[in-house]
Amino acid sequence: MPTKRIPEFIVIDDEPVNNLICRKVIQLAEPDAVVYTFTNPDEGVAFIASLPPGSGPYLLLLDINMPVMSGWELLDAVVEPLSRIPITTYVLSSSIAACDMEQAAAHPHVKDYILKPLSVPAIKALLAVL
Repeated sequence: MPTKRIPEFIVIDDEPVNNLICRKVIQLAEPDAVVYTFTNPDEGVAFIASLPPGSGPYLLLLDINMPVMSGWELLDAVVEPLSRIPITTYVLSSSIAACDMEQAAAHPHVKDYILKPLSVPAIKALLAVL
């Protein structure tokens, strides 16, 4: 039986402290995980667009409330890569607004909504369903 490949994580959040927390939590849950973090959404878009077909799987943890580009705008900007690369997207937000959760649930490229702060059990649950 082939070994299950550990996904690579892409974290896009304008708050450097949250990106650091995410990196540490992911590495506690899965020490072999590769974690890419971006505080600039444009750099995250460029990174995702540069991913070669056949690479992955990737788990994208995406903040929705960012000043330069919202998470929703970012998803619109990466529709093409999302169609050719296995990227499972989770909204990672501190928002408890029902409208944000409903928009995430209705979005075709969002698997689920995770409330900040990220936790080890949350990462292990994500990895368990891959």
